[in-house]
Amino acid sequence: MIYRILDNLIGNFLIDSAKKPPKCKGCRSRMVKTGAPSLFLLPVYNDNNYNASADYYRNNCVLISDVNEIPTGQRACWLWMIECPTCSQRKILVQDFLYVRGEEVIELQKTFDCRDLEILFAQHPAENNSL
Repeated sequence: MIYRILDNLIGNFLIDSAKKPPKCKGCRSRMVKTGAPSLFLLPVYNDNNYNASADYYRNNCVLISDVNEIPTGQRACWLWMIECPTCSQRKILVQDFLYVRGEEVIELQKTFDCRDLEILFAQHPAENNSL
């Protein structure tokens, strides 16, 4: 019973902190999401693992318009442009998630240089800031 209480208290905090953008590696300020995200379907199911590299995302992401297009058990990812408010460094944040009962369960969060994934943002230019 104590584990269930701790899971409810701490688990929600951990889930909320996982959805936050990372801190800037240069000045340690919390980065800020800018612009609209793009949603992509990944060829990964449930808890399977893959090599989370820029090449993997460039070659395997399929642009979709809504979370309702995600098949049951398949993972998807949000791509966000993030920027440091202090030093203006820009990155792309990838949040890989599994859509379970209307909730996004984050499986992986990783940042990349803008030039590594700019081709994915080019697929959806109307809703994203220019790189």
